[in-house]
Amino acid sequence: MKRWYLVVVLAVVGCGKSRGAGGEAPAPVRAAARALVGSDAKVHREGSIYEVAGATGLEVELGADGSVRETEVAVPLAALPAAVRAAAGKTFPDPSAVRESELVITPSGVRFEIEGKTPSGKEVEIALDEHGQVVADDEEDGGGEEDDASGH
Repeated sequence: MKRWYLVVVLAVVGCGKSRGAGGEAPAPVRAAARALVGSDAKVHREGSIYEVAGATGLEVELGADGSVRETEVAVPLAALPAAVRAAAGKTFPDPSAVRESELVITPSGVRFEIEGKTPSGKEVEIALDEHGQVVADDEEDGGGEEDDASGH
């Protein structure tokens, strides 16, 4: 019976590694993911950046050394600044077409990202500064790999 428990414990511990595209996330990334987002953190690798998300709606981009590159927090569209809502309305005239809106904090400043479907049916993401000026837009491509910080 003790051997059975040992096998189960080893199997669970063996699952405790997070993987992204191209292999396992570095230990500093796993530690930062658990500390910042919690044990349910999902780790998604995009090149040399690790995107970490948890059930709280907080998303963090980490470097391979575990340093925070960017923090994203989900914010309802109605709570965004008026200039940002007005600019978003040009791309998404129907507010129900907005799938996600976020406040993004980076070392270089703050921006707002809004994702949704345009009237033509195209999935897009736009990034706006606090004055509603477009700083980036991108068609959604999907892709990458996702695992959780504990490897599940």
